[in-house]
Amino acid sequence: MVTRLEWATPAAYLQRLSTRSRKHFKRDIQPYQHLVLSKVVQEVDGDQLHKFYEHYKQVKARIWL
Repeated sequence: MVTRLEWATPAAYLQRLSTRSRKHFKRDIQPYQHLVLSKVVQEVDGDQLHKFYEHYKQVKARIWL
């Protein structure tokens, strides 16, 4: 869960990152942001939570391949 969304612009977000994290973001994340659609939700039901957890497990499994 993300709880600290205190930045108003992408530049403000980058300023909060360490030098190493900024480099990682610019090289490995920013070029692919257009491929991702994200949505903030306040509450989820059991079915949604199950789907989110299944997606999480799939991503986690790929990291360790």
